[in-house]
Amino acid sequence: PDTISSIRQTLEDQLGDEVQLLVQLIADLNSLLKDEKEMTRRPSIDIAGLDNGLDRMRYAFRVLTRVLTKECSPMVVFLDDLQWADLSSLQMLDFLLTDSGNPNPLMILGCYRSEEVDENSLLYNKIVAMREKREKHGFSMTEMEIGPFGAHNIEEVITKTTPCDSQDECQKLAELCLKRTLGNVFFVLEFLRMLQLEELVHYDLSTRKWSWDLAKIEEATMSTANVAMLLQERMRKLPQQVQSFLQCAAYLGSTFSVASITAVWNTYGRRLTEGKMERSPKLLETILENDFVDKYGERHYRWVHDKIQEAALDVRPLRESFQLDIGTSLYYSLEPMQLEEDLFTVVDLINTGNVQKRSEYAEVNLRAAEKAAAVSAYDAASKYASHGIELLGKNRWVESRSLTVKLYTVSAET
Repeated sequence: PDTISSIRQTLEDQLGDEVQLLVQLIADLNSLLKDEKEMTRRPSIDIAGLDNGLDRMRYAFRVLTRVLTKECSPMVVFLDDLQWADLSSLQMLDFLLTDSGNPNPLMILGCYRSEEVDENSLLYNKIVAMREKREKHGFSMTEMEIGPFGAHNIEEVITKTTPCDSQDECQKLAELCLKRTLGNVFFVLEFLRMLQLEELVHYDLSTRKWSWDLAKIEEATMSTANVAMLLQERMRKLPQQVQSFLQCAAYLGSTFSVASITAVWNTYGRRLTEGKMERSPKLLETILENDFVDKYGERHYRWVHDKIQEAALDVRPLRESFQLDIGTSLYYSLEPMQLEEDLFTVVDLINTGNVQKRSEYAEVNLRAAEKAAAVSAYDAASKYASHGIELLGKNRWVESRSLTVKLYTVSAET
């Protein structure tokens, strides 16, 4: 409690109103900070001269990092899937690494898939720039390439999780597993999980050892071309409405709120279900128990791995307009505060199809563009503004002049 109070007070003293910039970007900070009404309204002297939104956001992040690294020392930040990071996020990372005003220990661990990063990617060029800056700015940088599992690594996993009497059998199963998964760690674990679920490996109570028939395993997994197919096979063994629920959730993105999936399921669940429709809380519990998603906070879920979300998207055939249908449904059914929270998800879904109310949805794209720009996500802001302009059509300056001016203004600023 004393540490939390100290962090809260320091952020309030140094940022004043600007702390809301961080809350917009990191919603969980709400639980750390005082109620907005209780906060003292006094923007810091340092921020007063910063007119640019990106500068204000960078400063706020630096203050947050300095405070956290002082109170929670040493601090380690883990950033996964950096291959998908946009320019603004990478610039923010650079800004934190080069903060000479932070004397406290900070370690940033970043992971990315090297096969998805080439010389033309944003991340590649940022890494090159960091190598050049590390001596000047006094931070150390270590690069490690972690390759896929080899047969011996997989054999070790098998030996520890499903030990058997024959080392030769473990080695042969490891070689087959390597062949099916190419050594990807997540794929390996999913493959072994599938073998257990399908009872292709089983525990013998009399010998207290695991056993399997390698020929049966090879035959049963012959058609498994990739992990997405493997996951879909597991999903298709679940009740039909669990599959449909998974698919609805997958369309909501890498993370989704309880409110959004409940709204979608209440609207479309009956159409996608044969027989009695289960309510969303029970279905959420089912997909959580099957390790497809994790729960974080009280009202949000996220996919355990992007390949699980990818598999869920195509687990059942659906009409092409389903994403648009979900987006418009959420737009009209969510409460205003919830819509604001899920605005980017809703707009992304709406933008997948051809809409009728083009002016109204151009207005929604403007809201998304302004919200993205407010947290310095300029690439996203530009994308939403451009789509809004496109929705208004050729006569935009005549039929929707005011909205057109606003959209072009955001587009020009980002």
